[in-house]
Amino acid sequence: MRFQRRFVLLMATGLFIAAALGAAGYAASRPNVSSANVDVIRTRSTPRSLGGGPASPVTILYVSLPAGSWVVTASATADNFGNGDIVRCGLYRGSTPLDVASTVVSAANGMASLAPIGAFKSGGSTAVSLRCSHDGLINGITIDAGAVLWAHRSSSLNDS
Repeated sequence: MRFQRRFVLLMATGLFIAAALGAAGYAASRPNVSSANVDVIRTRSTPRSLGGGPASPVTILYVSLPAGSWVVTASATADNFGNGDIVRCGLYRGSTPLDVASTVVSAANGMASLAPIGAFKSGGSTAVSLRCSHDGLINGITIDAGAVLWAHRSSSLNDS
């Protein structure tokens, strides 16, 4: 009997974890979010190259959020094992930047994390994206798989 209880508890825990991971994976493949969602998570499953020269920001992750007040944050790791370059990752509401984080990556440090955060209120559906770029003429700079874009609906976001 004791073994059966442990087994049921392990199965329930495993199902909960699998459901949570499955929901995150499912949400990552859906382009839209319902108005009932409180938290929305998008995760990148493959690395993304930032190209060979300074260019427009590359979209790493994207979500369309319904009307409401949202706090959005992202986490990305930039890789560069060559000459140093500045990498910038920003959260955008449409074409308007909410926040931009920057760092230098080079053979000396190899990898660096970027974590922009922002908040906004919207009366209608709004596209939010994580976009990254670099300043120099370096090839081989990438954003690792596992980058995350997280949106949290807030009921207490003030206007200031």
